[in-house]
Amino acid sequence: MNSPIKTVELVIKFLATTPGRDKTCRIFQYFLKFLKAYLLNLSTKRNDPALKELSNKVGLVSVNMSTTRKVLRFGRPIGLTYNLFKLLAAFTKKPEEGDNLLKEKDAGYVTFKTAELISSFVYFLTDHLLWAVRVGAMAKPSYYSKVDYTCDMTWLLECIFGITHNLINISITKNALKVKAEKDPSNKDKLTKECATQVLACNVDIARNIVDIPVCIGFLKPGSVSEEAMGLLGTVSSIIGIYQNWPSS
Repeated sequence: MNSPIKTVELVIKFLATTPGRDKTCRIFQYFLKFLKAYLLNLSTKRNDPALKELSNKVGLVSVNMSTTRKVLRFGRPIGLTYNLFKLLAAFTKKPEEGDNLLKEKDAGYVTFKTAELISSFVYFLTDHLLWAVRVGAMAKPSYYSKVDYTCDMTWLLECIFGITHNLINISITKNALKVKAEKDPSNKDKLTKECATQVLACNVDIARNIVDIPVCIGFLKPGSVSEEAMGLLGTVSSIIGIYQNWPSS
């Protein structure tokens, strides 16, 4: 267990990164989304105007957290484009000995990873437009609802493709372990540990995507998932995201 000073240092290191600030804002955004819905339901049951007013204030903070995250995501399409070309370059590169064990050489993995990257690219482009309308930088266009729907749909697709390529990656990783261990039995323990670490990372990412899917559906079809459930699930996936981006001690 880390000492209190070491923990504070890790928190500072985490918050110094853009993903760290984004995930921190995200956990507030979704927890407050849950709290807003809870207080609103409670105010209705008790017929309490004060609780309703508090619910509105909490909801306003949640929306502002969402807007802040949209700013933090500026420029993400650039990184996604780079990652896409890097992935395709690795896939089309002339194979060398041992390359058949790499995920970048597996057609299934590359297909679904490419689909995920493209979905993320469209998501962030539409997200930038939604931000511009929200802050009043541009007038609300007639096609706004279609942009909003596209944004949520590409998020859902990103989750589905993410789950798929992670499952393929787990299979590739385990197969690579088997082949490498047969060639170098003396190094099996080290290889097994490395494999377990990679499989854990894939499973954690799968869990995050699974938890996010009902949230996506809730945005795509309002009323299909309760606001409280969306808030709680978004909070859980945010905690997983913080775990994924937490700096090593």
